[in-house]
Amino acid sequence: MDRAVASERTVSCLEHRVFFLRLPPRQTPRVVCKDGLMRRMYFTDEQLASAYLRGDRAALEVLIQRHLASVYRFAYRMVGNAHDADDVTQDTFVKAWKHLKRFDQRKSFKTWILSIAKNTALDFLKKKKVLSFSAFENEEGDNALINSIADPEELPSEIFDRADLAALLAS
Repeated sequence: MDRAVASERTVSCLEHRVFFLRLPPRQTPRVVCKDGLMRRMYFTDEQLASAYLRGDRAALEVLIQRHLASVYRFAYRMVGNAHDADDVTQDTFVKAWKHLKRFDQRKSFKTWILSIAKNTALDFLKKKKVLSFSAFENEEGDNALINSIADPEELPSEIFDRADLAALLAS
């Protein structure tokens, strides 16, 4: 492969200054080094987190790309629709970015990011919880709740007004 395939910016990596290639998902991560040679490079999530904390912004991009699909699938199963899953996924990665310094590198990054996704989805569901009145409507659109709340009896003022009107008409 030639350099035209590589992204146009070089980024500091753990061992080399490299051009990160944009590859379809599930392919081997490859980089083109300054000397023009193609190399396969595997970095653990923990190495990428530590590289980001040392200032390598591309390391965070690789972490996000690596875990985006699994976090999205998890969020979708929790919230039940694509639009809300997008919001939960975005909030998850923002929280992870803000708190990456707290990540214990002796533990699994995937477990950490999915626990953030779980808590974010639960918070989202708590905020979204709304009492639906449509459950009280029948097929014709009649709302049984409203019909049971309304008192069919006349108000006291209506009774007195009717009595006054009857007295006036009688006289």
